[in-house]
Amino acid sequence: MSAKTVHLNTTTDVVAYIAATTAQAIANKGVDEHDLETVMHRMTSDRVLSQIRAAYLRRAQAGQHRPTAITKIGVGLITEYRTHYGI
Repeated sequence: MSAKTVHLNTTTDVVAYIAATTAQAIANKGVDEHDLETVMHRMTSDRVLSQIRAAYLRRAQAGQHRPTAITKIGVGLITEYRTHYGI
């Protein structure tokens, strides 16, 4: 396994990263009708992007460790997705 460095310079970068990595994690499970294109379309809706942004800003303003905040938001988003779509 190799490590990679991702540079997230703005809140928009963070929001896009969370949406993309979450979509990829969900799609990688191989559930019918939840391929990368479908999941990415759902993750990049205005509503979901706004929720990601709000969650990130709350955690950032509270001084939470950035990588921890990003991980927790992603995990919560996956949980919400699975509940909403019944997978």
